[in-house]
Amino acid sequence: MSSVSVLALDGNWLLHRAFHAVSRYSTNLEKRIASVLISQISKYALKFKAKHILVAFDGPKVFRYEIYPEYKANRKGEVDTEVDISECTLQDPVYANLPFLFAELDKYGIRYLQLDKYEADDLLATVSAYCTSKKVQLTLVAKDKDAFQNLSPYVKIYTPGSKPEDDKILDEAWLVANKGYTPKQFQLLQVLTGDPIDNVKPLVDKTRANKIVKKYTLEEVHDKLLKTELAESFKLNKALVCLATNAFEVSIDSLAFKPQKKLSKPDAYLQLVAFTSKRALF
Repeated sequence: MSSVSVLALDGNWLLHRAFHAVSRYSTNLEKRIASVLISQISKYALKFKAKHILVAFDGPKVFRYEIYPEYKANRKGEVDTEVDISECTLQDPVYANLPFLFAELDKYGIRYLQLDKYEADDLLATVSAYCTSKKVQLTLVAKDKDAFQNLSPYVKIYTPGSKPEDDKILDEAWLVANKGYTPKQFQLLQVLTGDPIDNVKPLVDKTRANKIVKKYTLEEVHDKLLKTELAESFKLNKALVCLATNAFEVSIDSLAFKPQKKLSKPDAYLQLVAFTSKRALF
């Protein structure tokens, strides 16, 4: 499957970007949001020559809230285009646009997924694990640092900027060169130091955490802490920080872009149709 190229996108983040791009308009907001988002997806698919696409969204009853009700408690009420905002009940007004958006994605033949108990990050991690195991090239469109956990020889992250020159493509080598950690070390570092954005409490300070991640694996630290006072806190942080890699069953065929006929579409979508089809459908 080496010739296959997959594109998986953080739908929450793209939804917020689209919402704020058109929020100055007072009419047809749902249609404008869908048009912007579908155009963005199409543009990124063309950029990376991807004929297999998944747009991932947070579910309404994410499991992390069940084990830790204070998860992301400090985010409530925020609206920030640069941050992936997700509430347990999806109460942010932007999510009122999801039903119309999902219907539009269905009409356009673009695969999306929202599972009750998982965040978009978990869905992206599941696709990443699959593509790594199958040696399939995957580009993640995401801005959350949690996505660093997914980097592998087959997985890279594309972060679009406000201007083309601000676009970034991040891979394992970038993470090591710029952050000083491998993906597995970065994951362990997050477990140990917590995440104030998600209201995950630190277990040790950054200096001590740095020493630990350079010496031990996640599993080794877990075993060493089993009989200490940090055992339960480590177990909780691990459950909150480590992304699920088995949220759903992945198949390449299910991600195949299936363009639809007789629809009015953004220009980028028309170009994607021509690229993925043996002949243009219009």
